Order: sequence, then C-alpha cells, then structure tokens
Amino acid sequence: LRGSNEELQRSLRTSEDRASQSAEQASQSAELATQLKEAVGGLQDDLQRKFNQRAAALEAADAERADEISALKASLARSQAAAEAAQMLAEREGEARQAAEAAAAEAVAAE
Repeated sequence: LRGSNEELQRSLRTSEDRASQSAEQASQSAELATQLKEAVGGLQDDLQRKFNQRAAALEAADAERADEISALKASLARSQAAAEAAQMLAEREGEARQAAEAAAAEAVAAE
C-alpha cells in the first residue's frame, strides 16, 4: 500500500506540475493574444488614418482640378466670345468698306 500510495502521490505531483505548466502556458498565450490584438488594432488605426489622409488629399486634388477646369472653360468661353466679336467687327468693316467704295464710285460717276 505504501508503494502504491507513493506512486499515486508522485503521479498527483506530476499531474499538478503539468496542470501548472498548462495554466502558465495558457496565461502566456492569453497575454500574447492580447498584445497581438492591440498591435493589430494599432495597425488598423494607422491604416485607416493613412487611408483617410490619402482620400482627403485626392479629394482636394480633384477639387483643385475641377477649379482649374472651370477656369479653363471660362477662359475658352471668353476667347470664343472675343473671336465672334472680332469676326462680327471684320464683317462690319468689310460692309463699311464696300459702302465707302460704292459711295466713292457714285461720287466719281456724279462728277
């Protein structure tokens, strides 16, 4: 009985040691899991912040390009209006020249 009792006690101590080691490993695993979760959360926050900054920069660039496009369209419209006005002026000058030539011809004929 004594040998059996000692063997049971040894087996119990071995089991307790293993249980203690398992508990320690579980605690370490939980700590590592917590650290990993915090690290991943930090990375996600960094990535989200960088994404938001890039999106804001792209939106600003798009707005700037839209402003430039609007300015170019306005400039084009002014240039087209000026070209149309110049063409109308040239046509009127041509008409005035023809009228002057006709009046001069009539004056020469009347003399």
